[in-house]
Amino acid sequence: MRKKRRKKPKPQKFKINFKGVKISILTLLILLFFSFLAYLVYTSDAFKISQETVKANTALSQAVENSLVDKTLFSIDPGLISKRILKNHPEYKSVSIKKIFPSTVKILVEKRIVFAQIKTKLFYPIDREAIILDSGKSKPMDEIIPIDFSSYRRRLSKGSRVDDQRLRLGFELIDALMSESFLSNFKVELIDINNLQGSYFIAKNFESNSGEEHYFEKIKIIVGQDDYRKKIQILKRIINDDLRDKLELVKYIDLRHDKVYVGFKR
Repeated sequence: MRKKRRKKPKPQKFKINFKGVKISILTLLILLFFSFLAYLVYTSDAFKISQETVKANTALSQAVENSLVDKTLFSIDPGLISKRILKNHPEYKSVSIKKIFPSTVKILVEKRIVFAQIKTKLFYPIDREAIILDSGKSKPMDEIIPIDFSSYRRRLSKGSRVDDQRLRLGFELIDALMSESFLSNFKVELIDINNLQGSYFIAKNFESNSGEEHYFEKIKIIVGQDDYRKKIQILKRIINDDLRDKLELVKYIDLRHDKVYVGFKR
């Protein structure tokens, strides 16, 4: 039998799609044009941020200003800058950054509010969320109630959170003192929460004459670890009804039991 002869493949002609090439070149040129235009806008002095165009409701650190000045409005990342500020300033609760055309940056800072101060070897201001707002000081802040927490053994540093039930109860006691207006006639010098069952605070009664405050002797008020608002209500009633003229002789008042115990100075 004769072998079948294989057919040779026909050579294919390569055709250039000139229309497609033109479209590709035109598209590339358009992209290059807009890229160049974007570069001009991105680097234009008209959108460049200066110290005068950085507006803030609080003083900014030099590092924050350096991260903005001489940058253009389009080159900065507000989210990244906000995170950086919050990391370096734990005393801030929130930071919002707004770009205002053509070159202004507006920074709004919400500061944490000091609620109390923790007393260990030093005094540490702390907010309602138990965030330490500053490094420890040797002297207490004026008009801020100190909470004696000398039994707390963990490190206290700026920006750290104190996670302890005793501190939470100390905050509840301050809330009760405020809500019952106890602080209108008494100054609380110290709250001791080291031993919850024996928690107490030191108070001074005062009178105001001609704008000057006169303080009486200190009184130890033992409150334990619960029902603070009810106990402050009882305390106010006892002071107003039974101890009005004897308060200078009182050494302590124990509110932990159904019967209130009053200790007098000897």
